[in-house]
Amino acid sequence: MDRWTLVLEAVPGSLRAVRVDEDAHRTIDVDLADGDITVLNDSLAAVLHAAGSRPAYVVLVVPGDIDGQRFADLGAAVRFAGLPEPSWLPDAVACAGTRLAGWSSGLPVTVIDARGDDLVVWPVRTADDGVEVGEGGARDLGARLDALLTGVVHAKLAVVAPGIAEALRRRTDPVGRRDAAHLSNELREARRLLSATDGDELVVTAGDAEVYVTREEFTDLVDHARHDTTATAAGPATHTIVVAHERTPIAEHLAAAAGASLLVARPESAPDGAAALVLPRPHAVEDPTPTDGIPLPGRLRATAIVPLPRETVARGRPPIWAVPALAGLLVLSLAGAATVLATSPDPAAGTGATSPVVPVGFDRLGDPGR
Repeated sequence: MDRWTLVLEAVPGSLRAVRVDEDAHRTIDVDLADGDITVLNDSLAAVLHAAGSRPAYVVLVVPGDIDGQRFADLGAAVRFAGLPEPSWLPDAVACAGTRLAGWSSGLPVTVIDARGDDLVVWPVRTADDGVEVGEGGARDLGARLDALLTGVVHAKLAVVAPGIAEALRRRTDPVGRRDAAHLSNELREARRLLSATDGDELVVTAGDAEVYVTREEFTDLVDHARHDTTATAAGPATHTIVVAHERTPIAEHLAAAAGASLLVARPESAPDGAAALVLPRPHAVEDPTPTDGIPLPGRLRATAIVPLPRETVARGRPPIWAVPALAGLLVLSLAGAATVLATSPDPAAGTGATSPVVPVGFDRLGDPGR
């Protein structure tokens, strides 16, 4: 029986299908249209027609900040096409998939997504047939950096213009509220410019006052934000990967400060990385906790990708990257069964609070479909 895994990249500007067989992967050569459930369903039908058979497993590569409506539409389109319930993989982690697949199982790794203005940290752990994502999901390094930068600028304003600083703090009158909104925009632009360019300093204005943010001050804040969002109760990560579209100053600094690898992601790297996580591991990889030979009920092949449950949040809200604690979860988790994506939302994640990387499994093995 023809058994293969469909990796579907569904990110803004790209809808791409990759077929992963036992020992290789290739792009399915078909024009795909992105849109609502109907359009997506038609695209999936075209994929199945070009492939000539149905996949046993489906992995969706999506943005880490995918909204609830998009999450629901993609899940519904997969179900309407009669495909197995999908696994969900954040694209930043998928971009690092080839490198993650080359390391032995059980290593804590930090993946820093520096591809855009929103800096995000994904704590993960390598597995012999997938990847585990830390409990709490992504951590907002960019938000932590913004908070630190705001604090520094307000402290400087308190010295050079205490009246303006107090008005910004209170925001009790229209002028104070207007200046506060203006300052927020100034700070966002300052962070963007200092991240993307190598300028020595920037001027930030608030009312009639001006304060300077130097490159040294900014890099110190970046280091503090990185430490706050990457530290875990389980200790430091063995490896750090910084994923970026190009070698920007902030990407290079994050990589250098953390002793990390800087991975410049090509447009096709996400589905290729996801495919690497699906394929069997190279024989050269030393696996301290091998699970490929462990018989599990219904397990069909050593590198099976197992699906997550359906959406568990209301429409219009971000999805929950989570696996419920069902009875079968313990068996799969202890046995190290194929793991791709599983986290639960952490209300404190956006504030830089930390949580340990926790090994997780899945609630059930994939139904290969009929």
